[in-house]
Amino acid sequence: MYRFHSLVLFFFHSCLAFQQFSSITGYKRVIKKASVGTQKPISTWIPSTRPQSRPTRPTTPKPIDGPVVGPKDCEHGQYYAYPESCTHFLICVNNNLVLQQCGPGLNWNDKKSMCDWAFKNPCNDKPNKNSPLVMKDKTRNEPCIPGSFSEVPEDCASYHACLWGRHEKFSCAPGLHFNKQTHICDWPARAKCKAESEKPPIEPFNYITTSRPVKPTKNPITTTTQNWNEPWTEKPKPLPPPLINPSKVSPLSGHFKVVCYFTNWAWYRTGVGKYLPENIDHTLCTHIVYGFAVLDYSELTIRAHDSWADFDNRFYDRVVVYKQRGLKVLLALGGWNDSAGDKYSRLVNSPAARSKFIDHAVKFIEKYNFDGLDMDWEYPVCWQVECNKGPASDKEGFAALLRELSAQLKPRGLLLSSAVSPNKLVIDKGYDVPTLAKYLDWIAVMTYDYHGQWDKKTGHVAPLYHHEADDAYFFNANYSINYWISKGAPPRSIVMGMPLYGQAFSINDPSAGMGLNSPASGGTAGEFTKASGFLAYYEICDRIRNHGWKVYQDPQRRMGPYAYKGNQWVSFDDADMIRQKSQYIRDMGLGGGMVWALDLDDFRGRCGQGEHPLMHTIQQVLAEPPTSHDRPIRPPAFGESLEWLPSSPQKMPIHHQNFHKGQDEFKVVCYFTNWAWYRQEGGKYLPEDIDADLCTHVIYAFAVLDGSTGTIKPHDSWADIDNKFYERVVAYKAKGVKVLIGIGGWNDSAGDKYSRLVNSPSARARFISHVIQFIEKYGFEGLDLDWEYPVCWQVDCSKGPPSDKESFTSFVRELSDAFKPKGLLLSTAVSPSKRVIDAGYDVSELSKYFDWISVMTYDFHGQWDKKTGHVAPLYVRSDDWERTFNANFSINYWIEKGASPRKIVMGAPLYGQSFSLAERSQRGLNAPTYGGGEAGESTRARGFLAYYEICERTLKRGWTVIQDPDRRIGPYAYSGDQWVSFDDAEQIRLKAEFIKKMGLGGGMVWALDLDDFKNRCGCEPSPLLRTMNRVLRNYPPGPTCPISLPEDPTQSTVSPVTLENWPGSTSPSSSSTIDTEDTIEIEAGPPPPAAIPIGECQGRLFIPHKSDCSKYLICNFGQIQELSCPSGLHWNSDRCDWPENSKCKKNLQLVNSIESNNYLR
Repeated sequence: MYRFHSLVLFFFHSCLAFQQFSSITGYKRVIKKASVGTQKPISTWIPSTRPQSRPTRPTTPKPIDGPVVGPKDCEHGQYYAYPESCTHFLICVNNNLVLQQCGPGLNWNDKKSMCDWAFKNPCNDKPNKNSPLVMKDKTRNEPCIPGSFSEVPEDCASYHACLWGRHEKFSCAPGLHFNKQTHICDWPARAKCKAESEKPPIEPFNYITTSRPVKPTKNPITTTTQNWNEPWTEKPKPLPPPLINPSKVSPLSGHFKVVCYFTNWAWYRTGVGKYLPENIDHTLCTHIVYGFAVLDYSELTIRAHDSWADFDNRFYDRVVVYKQRGLKVLLALGGWNDSAGDKYSRLVNSPAARSKFIDHAVKFIEKYNFDGLDMDWEYPVCWQVECNKGPASDKEGFAALLRELSAQLKPRGLLLSSAVSPNKLVIDKGYDVPTLAKYLDWIAVMTYDYHGQWDKKTGHVAPLYHHEADDAYFFNANYSINYWISKGAPPRSIVMGMPLYGQAFSINDPSAGMGLNSPASGGTAGEFTKASGFLAYYEICDRIRNHGWKVYQDPQRRMGPYAYKGNQWVSFDDADMIRQKSQYIRDMGLGGGMVWALDLDDFRGRCGQGEHPLMHTIQQVLAEPPTSHDRPIRPPAFGESLEWLPSSPQKMPIHHQNFHKGQDEFKVVCYFTNWAWYRQEGGKYLPEDIDADLCTHVIYAFAVLDGSTGTIKPHDSWADIDNKFYERVVAYKAKGVKVLIGIGGWNDSAGDKYSRLVNSPSARARFISHVIQFIEKYGFEGLDLDWEYPVCWQVDCSKGPPSDKESFTSFVRELSDAFKPKGLLLSTAVSPSKRVIDAGYDVSELSKYFDWISVMTYDFHGQWDKKTGHVAPLYVRSDDWERTFNANFSINYWIEKGASPRKIVMGAPLYGQSFSLAERSQRGLNAPTYGGGEAGESTRARGFLAYYEICERTLKRGWTVIQDPDRRIGPYAYSGDQWVSFDDAEQIRLKAEFIKKMGLGGGMVWALDLDDFKNRCGCEPSPLLRTMNRVLRNYPPGPTCPISLPEDPTQSTVSPVTLENWPGSTSPSSSSTIDTEDTIEIEAGPPPPAAIPIGECQGRLFIPHKSDCSKYLICNFGQIQELSCPSGLHWNSDRCDWPENSKCKKNLQLVNSIESNNYLR
């Protein structure tokens, strides 16, 4: 009966999934040129209390994560083998070699200069047992509590995780130390680990010395704040040229520019995805643009975005050094995230601010030795594509800024460029094209991201020409380039953008087709880029080459290919389309080509096309100046209107969604939680994941009540304000969805603050005045009250005073009186418990003032009962120990107490309550338990599993599913001692039919992020919510997704039993009896492992499997059962272990007398 709203925070090794919005449509896109943000760093952990700014780093050098093994003439960022060790290697950091260790199961591969799978690179060297670098970890064999974390003595940058009762060693992300107080990887200043300074010096060997690095006489710059009134006297320290083959000469003549964006976050990726400045091939580019610096919000001056990369790891220096190879290196300012808000508008509209910025920018560029500045404000007037946000004066102000910048940069020989929108609407609103063309050295048109997951249907990321399947005739590179020219940009000033990545989708219904415009959501994140809806080219080509993805090519080559497998789909440009676009650049006489971004090409050559295959294609086409073999295309004249000529009809698989929303008879109220974006393992849920077609109302959960002022305030300002979650959810109003802010929730209802609020007339008046301002400020359309509960604080009816009941009614009445004249909505989430209803709610009065009342008809049972039970029964069962704990009773009781049926919205859970069984032999309802079930991989909360975690267990991991044949409750499932109850799609359908039959106001779900929104289980995205919409609204038909694999159910004989009729109850059939007895359930899943006859153990607890290294046998009470190790592990004597530690072979034969017993299968 309770709803727990908990934010489970955890740390992980590394994660930098940058997301943004489409430069074309204004909806979400992934990565592109804008993964920067000015508010917070993206780090490898999430603190329980998020700071408001990046932790201040000391001005002394940052401690190195591993033991420094001495200065040596090594190349910064390069990797070296460690003598006499297969599992260690050295990395050169600021001219010092640092010892690192490969992950478990990996060995150092000297040929590849990387850690590789052990079975591909067997270790034959025996390390020196006396070497301090390979000392035995004495804690490894000590017992530990599974899931716990502990420090590693004398190693600040590592930690122990307890896996299967044994300590395993892991490393924190670069720059972090393990904090033994909070058990997370943390900034060194917080971790306060002193072990590194206490380490004994490393024994010298061969060429490595023991001397420590010389302490610099001046502290290196580690912050981005400078006193610009003081002269800079310290010159940048010279770096050696990049490790480049001196004989490797670029074939690029320079007539056509090849502008390459370098991103300062790709180095955070793991494995083959890591991209460093040293990975740049100087022969492929004429210009490198370093992305990004950002605009300081207060000072309106340029500053570094990531000082850890830019300064501490000297990325500025390491990229600028390519000037020695003849390249021009510019610094980019802006990007998608940094373009949020009004700061760029304030800059360009103030002559004084422009002057200050220019003076500062020139000094910044010269200090760090860049060749110029690339302006990437997205976009003047149309802030982040919304043309109603910015003032019209932005257009003239931006032109003035470029004119004044050019006046200062050109005399110094510095370049000035800009990345601009390809969208006709933005071009018209935001750019004075002739002025831009006059003062910019080139204009980079971002002719990509025309389509993506924000469209809710498949589309090509970067069409070259229009095709009939496209919604907008101007969403293609050909139109965009010609439109820029027609508005006054000379062709030679234009550089055309090309993507080295693809936009990825998850098809809703693969059986309906896999072509363009198929209804879809964001695709599964890449294994290296880690961003939903986005794949680097090296991830795409690997899928095609090694994983059986099918490729579709447009016969007319108006766009690049798309590829698909299962429900996964991606559009991209291959080498042939890149060649065609490069030839288009030649034929149009443009200034050149631009790519986003270097780190996304197959720069390691993992797909057999050589290194940088797309970049080499551009190089081949654009190397030479114009020749007699070119086929020039006449560009449009200045001011010439463009005529749109549709392509000839072409048969292509196109699919359209047929969902026409009219006036909804029933509400579908969806809760959005502002903490689900912190989840990992596929559980991250962002505002852009909301499907507007599936909800009539979205409630943003939660704001909270300030205990001292009695006013509303954001719960998580980092998400709500800094990351603009309020704004990004409220944006769904444009699609016809009503968006309310919810206040309260389980955790915020603790204590007496809500009681103090409602029992004080002056406090109520102050709250109401403030909340209206709050709602109007952030654009919400109403308020959802979720105090749990009046009188019965957090269900304990002995805590609150009886006056809460009357005072809550007064509070609601006064809120309604203030809201209705302003057209604001007022709703509430209430308890389904008869006891709480009687004690806390004046139902008939509340029904007058609320627009709807959401009855939380779930959490009737959970781990707090100490026995199994169903999370959300629909009807009473004969074995229920509390016969009022079901939705049928609760809804009818609210109506009987005076609530109008049309005001009632019935809740449904998109999650399950899980339990750990006390006895595995007792696994039905009311079975004793010893606590909540094991936490889910994504939700990370004990006793709780999201539906997507449940369906993966039942469909992919062999959990047994039990169904009530008369559907009074949804199913439950179990495996071993784990047990979970939940509602599947069929139960949601029955509940929606109940809502219609009862004439209620609609249905409510908790919560959007808990449904299978990414279609992990292969039926359709958000199957439970879609099922509710199919019953209550005009939503297209689709499958009722199964929760278990098809299998003939066990047949049983049942006898009828009478169902108790509560006042006003509704039976599942027209009869008052249902034909069942609850002594037998139906098994829809696989049977449990068969037991082996008693007497076969012969005194052994564990027995290795005869033919499968991943399995083992365990003796339970004289019987042998077969169990499996977790994926990727092998059985090793008495535990599951890494394969290299196991002695198990595929042809393993048991050599004891057990072999004669014929029970090993």
